[in-house]
Amino acid sequence: MAAAVIDNYNQQHHHNQHHHHHHQQPLCDNDSSNVSLLPAAGARRLIGDALHQRVAAIDHEVCEPGDEDTFYVADLGHVYRQHLRWKKNLPRVKPFYAVKCNPDPQVLRLLAGLGTGFDCASKTEIEQVLAMGISPDRVIYAQP
Repeated sequence: MAAAVIDNYNQQHHHNQHHHHHHQQPLCDNDSSNVSLLPAAGARRLIGDALHQRVAAIDHEVCEPGDEDTFYVADLGHVYRQHLRWKKNLPRVKPFYAVKCNPDPQVLRLLAGLGTGFDCASKTEIEQVLAMGISPDRVIYAQP
């Protein structure tokens, strides 16, 4: 699986932001590796910075074209916000995430913590989800 540069999302900070609108929160603390909730522009900037750092770390002197490790950048805060949007607009519909869309463990852990179900299309996907401790009653097998 490709390496990931993940922007972790702090749900408690999100809760505090919505109940204390008059307090301006910093984009991050002094340790840039410990990022909490970021406004969208700040999150995009940090994700962009992480992407540029990853690309800059490639040693072009010894790296042949195609030898670079694959990686992707993800904003888990966006996943969380989409989940909130789902719950607000479709409160009686339980979401089942298609694992084949992005089987990254960080994404799956976040969704599991939010109570999402999982739509698995293979034995491997079922095994991956169950190995994370997710109850089988939250898993559907929708593909032959």
